[in-house]
Amino acid sequence: MRWINSDGSPMTPGEIVATTYAKFEPRPLWDIDRLRGMKLDHPPRLYCSICGKHDTVDYIETAKKWHCRSCKGWAARPSILRKKGDIKAKQSQGTRDKDWTIVDGLEAGRVMTAIENLPPAAESWTLWVHTQHCQTAHQTVVVNEAMQHVNRQGKELPSDGIKIFWLAVMLADNARESMRNGGKAHSLGHIARELGIPQSELSGIRKWGRLSSLIDGVYDGLDRQMASAVIRAIQPLHLAKNVG
Repeated sequence: MRWINSDGSPMTPGEIVATTYAKFEPRPLWDIDRLRGMKLDHPPRLYCSICGKHDTVDYIETAKKWHCRSCKGWAARPSILRKKGDIKAKQSQGTRDKDWTIVDGLEAGRVMTAIENLPPAAESWTLWVHTQHCQTAHQTVVVNEAMQHVNRQGKELPSDGIKIFWLAVMLADNARESMRNGGKAHSLGHIARELGIPQSELSGIRKWGRLSSLIDGVYDGLDRQMASAVIRAIQPLHLAKNVG
């Protein structure tokens, strides 16, 4: 897959994540012989076609079927990540174009697996900021990560826990909005009013300003973890293509 935007510019790691989660979903796969014939260097991300869980299916040679360790079901074929809406032919039919949709799904699966292997806060950050899987629970994990970091670095910082929590929430909103749309969800004036402090207290040399920088640094660090994981996930396939 070429991770390229419509204007020809390379996608950022965040855009790669957004594209992966927006454009790929599990779809039925052809039989085991067809998959083996592709001679892929990396196994695709397989899902149970019954319960939908991934990495739980095994091909049982004697039964000539796939068995799910989770739901204990049996199926003729598992599911694999495929682009949404682009597969119209019957499963038993195959072309080289279809083969490449498996390769595309392979890359998408590597990205998803990389995200799922991140520490919980970085995974929640990635899903909340860069995908449509933006559940409140994800933001809660992100904000709690910031609060824990503040507690570890709490010297000469404000001590009002409730205000610090709401500052972390508003700065998380700002970070997300900035990365998604290039703007801010809350102005400095709004943040100061919500905290009940003068806006000047949010300057870099004041306690609240230093606290804001500390929290923003936590969010930047979570995004860097995401970016590193995505780059590591897609590099092996790109290197293999270049060598080939």
